[in-house]
Amino acid sequence: METESIVHNKCLHCKYFLNGHARPELDDIHKTMPANEYLTVDPEQALINEKTVYAVNQSMNVVHTDIHGNVLYGNQNIYDLTLYKPEELLGRHTRIFNAGYHPKEFFKDLWDTILAGKIWRGDIKNRRKDGKIIWVRLIITPLLDENGKPYQFIALKEDITEKKEIEFQLAKKDKQLSALTSNSHDIVGIMNKNGKIIYTNPAFERVLGYTVPEALNSNIQDYIDQDDLKIERSLLKKIIENPDESVRHETRFKNKDGSFRWCEVVFSNYLEDQYIQGIVFNIRDYTKQKEANDIIKHLANFDYLTGLPNRRYFESQLEKTLQIAKENNEKVAIISIDLDGFKQINDNYGHETGDILLKLAGQRISCAFNEKGFIGRIGGDEFIGFIPKCNNKDFLYKFAESLKRSFENPFIIHDNKIDITASIGISLFPESGEDMRTLLRNADTAMYEAKKKGKNDYTFYISDNHKH
Repeated sequence: METESIVHNKCLHCKYFLNGHARPELDDIHKTMPANEYLTVDPEQALINEKTVYAVNQSMNVVHTDIHGNVLYGNQNIYDLTLYKPEELLGRHTRIFNAGYHPKEFFKDLWDTILAGKIWRGDIKNRRKDGKIIWVRLIITPLLDENGKPYQFIALKEDITEKKEIEFQLAKKDKQLSALTSNSHDIVGIMNKNGKIIYTNPAFERVLGYTVPEALNSNIQDYIDQDDLKIERSLLKKIIENPDESVRHETRFKNKDGSFRWCEVVFSNYLEDQYIQGIVFNIRDYTKQKEANDIIKHLANFDYLTGLPNRRYFESQLEKTLQIAKENNEKVAIISIDLDGFKQINDNYGHETGDILLKLAGQRISCAFNEKGFIGRIGGDEFIGFIPKCNNKDFLYKFAESLKRSFENPFIIHDNKIDITASIGISLFPESGEDMRTLLRNADTAMYEAKKKGKNDYTFYISDNHKH
């Protein structure tokens, strides 16, 4: 039966609802009572029951029905709640309140309970006269006859629509948050001020390989690369000392498989928030992005063939070095290197051999510079380098000589023994110029002067334009 009903147990104050009055007088109560009950009524108890019923009638929505669910009585509260007038509700079946929300099984359980003489409690959706759906918390109590069989029902209804809406909104937010965090590719979690993880989402396993149960109660610092741990502790201290602030940084996290993941981390202090009481962290894995950026950066700054810095990167480093040298009154040597006869080798052996030769020549030049300076390839068979803090000319002569000798041994390429030499030009800051363009141009001028002298040699460019 698709309805909700009204119930009561066989206690004296239940009788008060039967005469249709909100607050019956004691004489009316006595008239409705069987003779055997009337003789045993304690007047003081009856007065207490009367007051109880009155209080219920004033505070609750009351409906009284027969055994079939037809309305015999309703108090003013129920009319106010459902917007029905007494003449519209009395005599009607309680299915008039049915909102069409609950399944048949719901009402079957309800009726099976109350027809068995038991009290039914639950939350149920009702429809008002104007069609608006409301939630009520319902208690249906059977009135039992002398044989313990129900013959009428008393229902007490409490309007919980607002409570249900609040519960729904809370549940909705919880579901939304759960959906966001569960399907997020970023690690989202909460830790205490010591770094102990008290909540995290499934992304922890996707990013770092540890399941949520493994991560809980562990310390966030356990997953950070040892080299970054000192910085991490400093940042944690900073966020604790600055409530309501966020700290963003990049660090390496250790994956369960032993690899490292580059992550962007954001810490937000919610230690004083009574609902969170922790530090919220968001960890985004950007390892692939960093690797791609590193490749792009390398391609932008390094020669694809030799792996040496290209002209753009070399000049940016030289510019910085010259600025430091000016501030500290230091000298900087700029060395221009050009391979002698490279075009002929390219023509004789082919471009593949020529490319290999450039790569091997770049390695020899790099070895000659070692950690003394910075070397790059600016195009073709031209290399360029600089040595900072070069205040000793004797050192420069020795270096230029060792650089020239590095080409004495032939290059072995595809079983071919290839001999090649280099012409070297050197300019010196600030004697040969005070700006980068002038110094590079003068180093080139000195290098071409070395070629004119017969190649396989080095020449210095000095301020009075005399070459040595």
